[in-house]
Amino acid sequence: MQGVVPPSPVPSPSSLALELMIIGAFIAAAVYLIHRHDLSSPVEGQVAEGARVKPWMITTIMFILAFFGPMSLNIYPEIGPFDSGSIYIFSMTYQILSLYTLDIVVFDLSIVMATLLLSFMRPVFVYQLSRYFKGKTTRGRTIVVGIISELQLTLITGLFMLGSPMGIVYMIAVPIPILLLLGLVSMWLVPVPELAVPWKELDDPKAWWEKESEVASDVIFEEN
Repeated sequence: MQGVVPPSPVPSPSSLALELMIIGAFIAAAVYLIHRHDLSSPVEGQVAEGARVKPWMITTIMFILAFFGPMSLNIYPEIGPFDSGSIYIFSMTYQILSLYTLDIVVFDLSIVMATLLLSFMRPVFVYQLSRYFKGKTTRGRTIVVGIISELQLTLITGLFMLGSPMGIVYMIAVPIPILLLLGLVSMWLVPVPELAVPWKELDDPKAWWEKESEVASDVIFEEN
């Protein structure tokens, strides 16, 4: 039996243009809101002026990739309704039905909103990356958010598998971590300001041995 694809209505050219305008407006508004105060901050402004690649450029590229880049390789085993062993490339805005002919089904706006519920951590990772370039979070936390964003759909499908009768596997989502890899490359190449978050550790009082060492050194210098 030939495998079937989950319902995904194909938008008309006018609907597709409207969809692109809405997503583009969302990306533009998000980039503006995230970076509107960059140049007003002395530290962030100095870094932005000295760098060839501006933080807002990285945020824009990452948002575009989050919405239009491939997200996962969806494998439908020869069990259940998708019993032809089909493999599709899945994105937030489209699905490639054949790896050989590259037949593409573009989702309409309602399907895009549904996929956003399954992959909302991708825009969250972009926002977290922008905070890293502002010096407001650490590299480790940003990487953790990026890993979660790539595994989100895999974890959701795994939960559905555990809840299905007899643990039948209807779909296996294998992450395509292009967004995470590009984020790691940008973190490695683009300089960032020093961490600006007032962490508690920075305000902790000195340890007793440090105080005694300073007192001893003062006594020595006074005697000399």
